[in-house]
Amino acid sequence: MLVLRLALLFPLILALGGCLGSDYSNTLPEKVAAKISVKEDRLDNVLRFRAPNLSAGLDNTFQIRTTMDRENGYAAHVVYVKDPFFVANRGGYERDGRGGSASEANFRNYYTARDSEGNRFKVISGRKSFDGCDSSFCYYEETFGIVISDEYLRTKGTSGMALRASSEAGVYMDLKFSANYVAGVLLRADQERTKLGY
Repeated sequence: MLVLRLALLFPLILALGGCLGSDYSNTLPEKVAAKISVKEDRLDNVLRFRAPNLSAGLDNTFQIRTTMDRENGYAAHVVYVKDPFFVANRGGYERDGRGGSASEANFRNYYTARDSEGNRFKVISGRKSFDGCDSSFCYYEETFGIVISDEYLRTKGTSGMALRASSEAGVYMDLKFSANYVAGVLLRADQERTKLGY
C-alpha cells in the first residue's frame, strides 16, 4: 500500500519540483555566466551562447540564446521557448494517428510578444510537432523565439525582464527573467567580446 501511495505521489512531486525550479534570482551573475555554454560556429563566423533553462509552468521551458558576430562583437539575443501541451481528444484519434486535423487545428501559433511598458518584439515560429493521442488527450509541442536587441537587454540588467507571448489560439505565456540571470547573460557576452578584442 505504501508503494502505491508513493507511486501516486511521484507525478505530483515532479510537478512541484518543476514549479520550484531556480530563476537564478539568488545566484550571482558571475555564477550564471559560468553556466552559459559557448560554441564557435566557424562556418558563420559567430559564437553561439545558451543560457540555462528557466520554467514557465510544469513543462514549458525558456532560455536566452545569443549569437555574437566574431567580426565586430555585435550580439543578438533570442528568447527560445519550448511549449509542450495537450488538448482533449474529441475526435477519437488513435495514438498512431499522426497528421490530419488533430495535428493542425490545435496548434497555438504564437505570433507576438510584449513587455509591461508596451514594447513589442518579433516572434519567430519554430518547430511544431503532433505526438499522437491516447483515449483522452492529444499531445503537441511548439517552439518559438522572441527577438531581443542587445540594447534592450542591457536596460534590464538591474531590474530583470518580463515578457508576455500571445498566440492565435488566445493562450499567452508569461516569461520572467531575474536581474541576476539577465546580468549573467550580459557578463558572459562581454567576457567573450573582450577575448575577441572589442
